Amino acid sequence: MPNPITDTCHCLVRHPDKAKFLVVKHEESWAPPTLSFPQGPIEYKANMLNKGMLAKYGLKTRVLRPIVRLPNYHCIEMELASTQPSKKLAAVWVDKAEYMRTRTPLGDVPDPFELWFAEQDAGQPPVRRPPFHQPGWFNHADHWIQFQLDSLAIQVTGSVEQFRQGWTSSCLLRVPTNQGWVYFKAGYEAAPGEAALTAALASLWPQTVAQPLAIDAKRNWMLNRDFREQSIRSDLEELPAFAHSVAQLQLASHDSLDKWQALGCRPVTLENLAQFSQQPEQYRPVLQEGGGGLTDQQWSALLEALQPIGEGCSVLAEIGLPLTLVHTDFRNDNMTVSEGRHLLLDWSGTVISHPFLVLSLVFQDHRATLGNGGFAGTMSINDELYQRVIESYLQPFSALASQADLLRAVEAVKQLEGVWMMLRMIYQLEWVEAKTPHFYRQVVGVQAGFKQFINQHLVRTSLADRIIMD
Repeated sequence: MPNPITDTCHCLVRHPDKAKFLVVKHEESWAPPTLSFPQGPIEYKANMLNKGMLAKYGLKTRVLRPIVRLPNYHCIEMELASTQPSKKLAAVWVDKAEYMRTRTPLGDVPDPFELWFAEQDAGQPPVRRPPFHQPGWFNHADHWIQFQLDSLAIQVTGSVEQFRQGWTSSCLLRVPTNQGWVYFKAGYEAAPGEAALTAALASLWPQTVAQPLAIDAKRNWMLNRDFREQSIRSDLEELPAFAHSVAQLQLASHDSLDKWQALGCRPVTLENLAQFSQQPEQYRPVLQEGGGGLTDQQWSALLEALQPIGEGCSVLAEIGLPLTLVHTDFRNDNMTVSEGRHLLLDWSGTVISHPFLVLSLVFQDHRATLGNGGFAGTMSINDELYQRVIESYLQPFSALASQADLLRAVEAVKQLEGVWMMLRMIYQLEWVEAKTPHFYRQVVGVQAGFKQFINQHLVRTSLADRIIMD
């Protein structure tokens, strides 16, 4: 059965030097290039979009960013990689005056072309827009990649291509070499700088973190070998070993927290969570923004659901495990086994927090697998696998607390992890370019997470009752 497709994707191909965009002849009318593609996160489709433009129009393009992003309609800004189409094409450049005379309103959909022209009139992009969403950036990255690979005596066997153009995370490029694919990652300029952090972690724990081939710490760029070819996406039997490995790294990281904080790892402490549960009003505008925000009734339910948070924080404070580094995306498609090493990839969102919060996605996927709520992610975790993961993870902590207290801490963290995840997303809004599709996607993610938290926690007994029943 064929995949469903989005209704429309308009491609706004910008002029290299002027405030104009490209329109092409479609039978009897002129319109921007249009593509259709399978549904799913559009940030993963940069390569597909560029190939679609080449196949349909003969245009060599690069994706820059979304201007409008809706369930059945997208408008993507692109730039030309070559000004010479590979096949005959009837096309002209349109300026603002011409567009405003001939435009066809899109109904309730925001007019992306009008938004784009308004930004061109402003003269410069917003401060928080990442460099890789801006025209001309790709050429700088291409030159750096070629130089680094030449310095490493790795032979390039093809062109550098866009692989992923993330809206709230990073840009991935890749290039074929005589040693396989090499991936280039440019992260957001927001802390922590993943390139410098990854290199520092790898120097201390090479069994758990792969050393990049090259980094540019200032620009947050790095080159990596293609470890994901060996990922355990389909095999979760190694998950307990990964949990054990990350626990060992966490415990070792406690003695150098100043170093990790200096590299940009933000503390998200029990005090932060307790304060949120006591004073959530400061976040109410975000949680109630737009049509998908919390209603007044849901807001009241949230206040009720937040009441046990202080209780959970008190239990964890009593047990007294130290703050450590916490990888915030601990799931199987960020894991790979290479030469006997259990390597954990993608340290971009690393924070300093209670160590057991690293298991947040394990908790989520376990609940989802059992049909008890939670976001269904990439891991199917039944009871037997869950128990093995918890036992393997807790073993390095056995010198710090009794097994009973460690299990109490696991239960307390389950009480907190939903709010912890959403609070981190709220913090991320500080550096996401405001009033854009990716900003609203982040807001919607925060709101959806809190709605899930409300539904999940209002049906639970108190933490103390559950500990007694266990």
